[in-house]
Amino acid sequence: MKRVAVTGAAGFIGRHLVTELHQKGYDVLCLGRSSKSLDRIKTNVPKRETDYSVRDLAQALESCDVLVHLAGQRLTHDDDPEFVAPFTDSAMKTLDHLLRAAKTNGLTRVLTASSIGVYSPANETPFHENDCPKPGTTYGLSKRFCEEVVDFWGERNNVPVAHIRLAQCYGHGEKDSGALMRLVGQARRKEMLKLNDGGSFQIDEVYVADAIRAFTKLIRCDEKGPFNIGAGKSYSVLEIAQTANEVFGNNGNLYVEPAPQNTSIGASRYMDIKRAKELLGWWPQYDLNAGMRAMHLEIKHEDN
Repeated sequence: MKRVAVTGAAGFIGRHLVTELHQKGYDVLCLGRSSKSLDRIKTNVPKRETDYSVRDLAQALESCDVLVHLAGQRLTHDDDPEFVAPFTDSAMKTLDHLLRAAKTNGLTRVLTASSIGVYSPANETPFHENDCPKPGTTYGLSKRFCEEVVDFWGERNNVPVAHIRLAQCYGHGEKDSGALMRLVGQARRKEMLKLNDGGSFQIDEVYVADAIRAFTKLIRCDEKGPFNIGAGKSYSVLEIAQTANEVFGNNGNLYVEPAPQNTSIGASRYMDIKRAKELLGWWPQYDLNAGMRAMHLEIKHEDN
């Protein structure tokens, strides 16, 4: 069985991925910048604190076969939309060191967690992997640059590399920075959900279990290039709020501020997922309602 090293293993997706790989019998190595963050991983697997220097990573990746690179800075509302340094300076140095260490140890597979953020309204909907991505944020630009760097390295070293372009990913343990998780939190607390502009804004959402299946499928094969991993459709914020209220027993606690007159309905922007269906045999098994209900069950199990 392959030995898989996971950076950012203490993050939301990382914890779910490590648990799934361990259950499937993989030898997993969790990498993180601090032992405190690595303590959040409850799965009984090796954990290693690293400064992400070339020397330390060369030692850490010894005997590894696959690198899954999840570590990276997330976009927040406070980030300057034109200031790229927070997403590139440290990230590119870390990536460069990881790839050097991967080459030293002869790794045979590299996967990165990319994002729907590599696309923007400048791309036609649905977004397709064959399109030329036109990022609309510095975060999306950094993810696109990461893809290019890893592709360049993979070609030079004859290593199959792939990138998972994730839609907005939700599930138990995710932060409430995104609209869906914020609304779920409010519904759980039995608060009034207040929506602007008629709740017409559209979001491509994918449940974390579906995202993890995409990672595990790509670990087992040599398919290359980017893969869109999303719902294959978008959900309006109104639909998300209504579903959250239904699943978490908060019916009636919804106020929708009407959209101003002459305001167009929110654009439906989502990713085409045919490539993942055809090459990986992957498609989302959870729609919005099923994903929220699975999340609800996880929360109830943890509370008990």
